[in-house]
Amino acid sequence: MKLHLILTSALLIPVLARADDHGHELRLDACPAPVRATIEAHAREGIIEEVEHIAIGDREIYIAEVELPRDLDLAIHVLGNGTLVKTREDLPKDQLPAFATSLAAEREGHLDDVDMETADGKVTYHLEIDRRGRPDLELITDSTGRVLRETEEHDD
Repeated sequence: MKLHLILTSALLIPVLARADDHGHELRLDACPAPVRATIEAHAREGIIEEVEHIAIGDREIYIAEVELPRDLDLAIHVLGNGTLVKTREDLPKDQLPAFATSLAAEREGHLDDVDMETADGKVTYHLEIDRRGRPDLELITDSTGRVLRETEEHDD
Protein backbone atom coordinates (compact mmCIF):
# COMPACT_ATOMS: atom_id res chain seq x y z
CA MET A 1 0.00 0.00 0.00
CA LYS A 2 1.16 3.49 -0.58
CA LEU A 3 2.06 4.31 3.01
CA HIS A 4 3.31 7.77 2.00
CA LEU A 5 -0.19 8.75 0.89
CA ILE A 6 -1.66 7.53 4.12
CA LEU A 7 0.80 9.46 6.26
CA THR A 8 0.33 12.68 4.32
CA SER A 9 -3.40 12.78 4.82
CA ALA A 10 -4.71 16.08 6.04
CA LEU A 11 -5.46 14.60 9.45
CA LEU A 12 -1.86 13.66 10.18
CA ILE A 13 0.22 16.40 8.52
CA PRO A 14 0.15 18.86 11.44
CA VAL A 15 0.79 16.11 13.93
CA LEU A 16 3.63 14.45 12.03
CA ALA A 17 5.39 17.76 11.57
CA ARG A 18 6.15 17.66 15.30
CA ALA A 19 6.89 13.94 15.52
CA ASP A 20 9.93 12.92 17.52
CA ASP A 21 9.65 9.28 16.50
CA HIS A 22 9.09 8.67 12.80
CA GLY A 23 7.59 5.32 13.61
CA HIS A 24 8.51 1.73 13.94
CA GLU A 25 6.89 -1.54 13.08
CA LEU A 26 5.21 -3.73 15.71
CA ARG A 27 3.56 -7.10 15.79
CA LEU A 28 -0.16 -6.92 16.51
CA ASP A 29 0.23 -8.74 19.81
CA ALA A 30 2.67 -6.02 20.96
CA CYS A 31 0.01 -3.31 20.57
CA PRO A 32 -1.99 -2.15 23.60
CA ALA A 33 -5.17 -4.19 24.10
CA PRO A 34 -7.59 -1.37 23.06
CA VAL A 35 -5.60 -0.75 19.85
CA ARG A 36 -5.44 -4.46 19.06
CA ALA A 37 -9.20 -4.83 19.63
CA THR A 38 -10.02 -1.91 17.29
CA ILE A 39 -7.71 -3.20 14.57
CA GLU A 40 -9.15 -6.72 14.80
CA ALA A 41 -12.72 -5.37 14.77
CA HIS A 42 -12.11 -3.48 11.51
CA ALA A 43 -9.79 -5.89 9.68
CA ARG A 44 -12.73 -7.67 8.02
CA GLU A 45 -11.05 -11.06 8.29
CA GLY A 46 -8.09 -9.80 6.23
CA ILE A 47 -4.47 -10.62 6.99
CA ILE A 48 -2.88 -7.99 9.22
CA GLU A 49 0.52 -7.58 7.57
CA GLU A 50 2.10 -4.95 9.80
CA VAL A 51 1.37 -2.27 12.34
CA GLU A 52 3.27 1.00 12.31
CA HIS A 53 3.52 2.84 15.63
CA ILE A 54 4.12 6.60 15.59
CA ALA A 55 4.69 8.56 18.79
CA ILE A 56 4.05 12.29 18.61
CA GLY A 57 4.78 13.90 21.93
CA ASP A 58 2.35 12.25 24.32
CA ARG A 59 0.06 11.04 21.49
CA GLU A 60 0.35 7.75 19.70
CA ILE A 61 -1.13 6.46 16.48
CA TYR A 62 -1.08 2.95 15.11
CA ILE A 63 -1.54 2.26 11.41
CA ALA A 64 -2.37 -1.33 10.56
CA GLU A 65 -1.93 -2.52 6.99
CA VAL A 66 -4.34 -5.30 6.12
CA GLU A 67 -4.34 -7.50 3.02
CA LEU A 68 -7.93 -8.14 1.91
CA PRO A 69 -9.13 -10.71 -0.62
CA ARG A 70 -8.58 -9.88 -4.30
CA ASP A 71 -5.17 -8.36 -3.45
CA LEU A 72 -6.75 -5.22 -1.98
CA ASP A 73 -5.27 -3.20 0.87
CA LEU A 74 -6.89 -1.64 3.91
CA ALA A 75 -5.22 0.78 6.33
CA ILE A 76 -6.68 1.20 9.81
CA HIS A 77 -5.59 4.29 11.79
CA VAL A 78 -6.09 3.98 15.55
CA LEU A 79 -5.13 6.26 18.45
CA GLY A 80 -3.23 4.82 21.41
CA ASN A 81 -6.43 4.64 23.46
CA GLY A 82 -8.11 2.44 20.84
CA THR A 83 -10.16 5.17 19.13
CA LEU A 84 -10.60 4.58 15.41
CA VAL A 85 -9.41 7.62 13.44
CA LYS A 86 -10.07 6.42 9.91
CA THR A 87 -9.87 3.58 7.44
CA ARG A 88 -8.62 3.75 3.89
CA GLU A 89 -9.05 0.94 1.40
CA ASP A 90 -8.41 0.10 -2.23
CA LEU A 91 -11.55 -0.31 -4.26
CA PRO A 92 -11.80 -3.06 -6.87
CA LYS A 93 -12.65 -1.98 -10.41
CA ASP A 94 -16.18 -3.42 -10.14
CA GLN A 95 -16.96 -1.27 -7.06
CA LEU A 96 -15.78 2.13 -8.25
CA PRO A 97 -18.18 5.02 -7.74
CA ALA A 98 -19.96 5.95 -10.97
CA PHE A 99 -18.34 9.39 -11.13
CA ALA A 100 -14.72 8.15 -10.96
CA THR A 101 -14.30 7.24 -14.62
CA SER A 102 -16.04 10.39 -15.86
CA LEU A 103 -13.83 12.62 -13.69
CA ALA A 104 -10.73 10.97 -15.17
CA ALA A 105 -12.09 11.39 -18.71
CA GLU A 106 -12.91 15.07 -18.07
CA ARG A 107 -9.26 15.57 -17.12
CA GLU A 108 -8.04 13.69 -20.19
CA GLY A 109 -6.56 10.87 -18.17
CA HIS A 110 -6.85 7.24 -17.21
CA LEU A 111 -8.12 6.20 -13.79
CA ASP A 112 -5.23 4.34 -12.14
CA ASP A 113 -6.39 3.77 -8.55
CA VAL A 114 -9.28 4.64 -6.25
CA ASP A 115 -9.18 4.52 -2.46
CA MET A 116 -12.16 5.04 -0.18
CA GLU A 117 -11.46 6.79 3.11
CA THR A 118 -13.89 6.80 6.02
CA ALA A 119 -13.34 9.20 8.92
CA ASP A 120 -15.91 10.46 11.42
CA GLY A 121 -18.63 8.72 9.43
CA LYS A 122 -17.79 10.67 6.26
CA VAL A 123 -16.59 8.99 3.08
CA THR A 124 -14.15 10.54 0.65
CA TYR A 125 -12.61 9.04 -2.46
CA HIS A 126 -8.98 9.47 -3.50
CA LEU A 127 -8.56 9.08 -7.25
CA GLU A 128 -5.20 8.73 -8.98
CA ILE A 129 -5.40 9.76 -12.61
CA ASP A 130 -2.56 9.06 -15.05
CA ARG A 131 -2.16 11.53 -17.91
CA ARG A 132 0.17 11.03 -20.87
CA GLY A 133 2.63 13.88 -21.35
CA ARG A 134 1.20 15.84 -18.42
CA PRO A 135 1.49 15.60 -14.63
CA ASP A 136 -0.69 12.94 -13.05
CA LEU A 137 -3.53 14.09 -10.81
CA GLU A 138 -4.85 13.15 -7.42
CA LEU A 139 -8.47 14.10 -6.81
CA ILE A 140 -10.21 13.93 -3.47
CA THR A 141 -13.99 13.90 -3.75
CA ASP A 142 -16.91 13.62 -1.41
CA SER A 143 -19.32 10.71 -1.71
CA THR A 144 -21.30 12.49 -4.45
CA GLY A 145 -18.26 13.08 -6.67
CA ARG A 146 -17.82 16.76 -5.86
CA VAL A 147 -14.08 17.52 -6.09
CA LEU A 148 -12.75 18.75 -2.75
CA ARG A 149 -9.10 18.93 -3.79
CA GLU A 150 -7.16 18.46 -7.00
CA THR A 151 -3.38 18.11 -6.94
CA GLU A 152 -0.88 17.62 -9.76
CA GLU A 153 1.76 15.02 -8.99
CA HIS A 154 5.06 15.93 -10.57
CA ASP A 155 7.68 13.21 -10.96
CA ASP A 156 10.88 13.85 -9.03
